[in-house]
Amino acid sequence: MPSGRIAALGATLDFHHGLLAATTIAVMASIATLAQQGPTFKTGTQVVSLFVTVADAQKRLVPDLTQEEFEVFDNEKPQAITYFDNSVHPITVVMMLDTSGSMTLTIDLLKQAAEQFLIRLLPDDKAKVGAFNDKIQVSARFTNNRDELISA
Repeated sequence: MPSGRIAALGATLDFHHGLLAATTIAVMASIATLAQQGPTFKTGTQVVSLFVTVADAQKRLVPDLTQEEFEVFDNEKPQAITYFDNSVHPITVVMMLDTSGSMTLTIDLLKQAAEQFLIRLLPDDKAKVGAFNDKIQVSARFTNNRDELISA
């Protein structure tokens, strides 16, 4: 009997030694694979949107520029332009009119200028109109309805 136990114990020991050897080989293979892959670095980039308006020496707008006509620098280092769009984008604006006593003589001119601005908004542009004197009043919502904006 004692020899049977020893044999069983020996078989158990051989199994554990074999399991230990197999585990060691698997771990070593994983380490070797990681060593071949090299270290893992995480990096990130940040995209920064630049909205620009270009004017010439006479302060006239210069439309229809191409990506090749732009250079972008960050800390004096040239940066790649990853996306370029020269289309017109809608604006959202709040127009505040000074209707205080100091504007009494020019209030009609102010209203005409405001109307001219509003009628030049593009169809997708949105605005709200407000006024300030001793109180501030602003229309409740943005709209692209020019008639509603002019009458506000």
